[in-house]
Amino acid sequence: MDAEVQNSYTISTVSLVWGARLTRIFNFEAEQMTTILTDVMQDPIGGSTALSTQMIIQNFKDIESDAELRKIHKYLTEQGGKPPALALRPLPPST
Repeated sequence: MDAEVQNSYTISTVSLVWGARLTRIFNFEAEQMTTILTDVMQDPIGGSTALSTQMIIQNFKDIESDAELRKIHKYLTEQGGKPPALALRPLPPST
């Protein structure tokens, strides 16, 4: 996981998706996830010609699946962070 701990309750992840940079910032104190998609259009001769950025802020309670939140929360804790406990739906029973 390409992740960077920002403070004891915030962690960011960065990945490349279809040539665009996808940054996700998980703030467990504010219970929000910020998604930033930055797309750089390349000039055929070289260099960057256009930059497009989109940002979406979601409250944890509005995120349909909390699997990623659980995973990132656990990782942040393992890295020495001290995020507040998650107030999420209970996990389904194992079969």
